[in-house]
Amino acid sequence: MDKIEESLNQPSFLIPFSKEWKQFFWRHFNREFNEIGRFWGRFPEKFVFEGKYVLDFGSGSGCLPISLAQKKASKIVGFEIDPNYTAFSNFNLDERFSEYKDVVNYQNGDLDDLEDSSFDIIISK
Repeated sequence: MDKIEESLNQPSFLIPFSKEWKQFFWRHFNREFNEIGRFWGRFPEKFVFEGKYVLDFGSGSGCLPISLAQKKASKIVGFEIDPNYTAFSNFNLDERFSEYKDVVNYQNGDLDDLEDSSFDIIISK
């Protein structure tokens, strides 16, 4: 079972992917992604994500893991409690950012569900 199918098996009132559902989440993702520069501006210039294993705790629409992949983090887990956001993040990764599928992994559930917790960096926006 792939990540999208796993996300779709979660209870949710928004699934399956209707046109309105996708538009709502894409607007949310695009707004956050366009504003992410301000978030990165809080970090010292010397702060480097390249080669790091990163957990984005509360990944929401999934824009931060995509940005981290662009910053050359070696592996990113976007962790979200809401299955709607996890489903969208996996769908968006497959549809628009497939070049990062080997680097970004979106998951939802409880923290106890994380298989590997040996992160170099834990971040939340």
